[in-house]
Amino acid sequence: AVVTRYFGGIKLGAGGLIRAYAGSVNHAIEAAGLVEFINQRELLLNLDYSLYDSLQRFLIDEKIKISDSEFLSDIKVKCFIDEEKVDEVMNLLTETFNGKISMKKGDSQQVEVEVLS
Repeated sequence: AVVTRYFGGIKLGAGGLIRAYAGSVNHAIEAAGLVEFINQRELLLNLDYSLYDSLQRFLIDEKIKISDSEFLSDIKVKCFIDEEKVDEVMNLLTETFNGKISMKKGDSQQVEVEVLS
């Protein structure tokens, strides 16, 4: 870590400067937070407009974020799911929407996920 001092002076003293620098680094570390890299697979969904609101609620309940949506004659949704949960989520989607959503697995990638303390 680098802490830059923009003006001189000795009013804080050596101990005060050390505390100020250490405090600056601590604030930066807290603001940065921690992340974890997780393997996720892209899931491409194709659905009718009438199902979109229900799909959004489903994804919120499952804590899955939509990474991209395309609204054409039908809706194409792209999201990323933890590699070990992809098949489970696909089965849940099939059951919940009675097979009315077509799904296709896409590429795998490592994704940064914030670690909540």
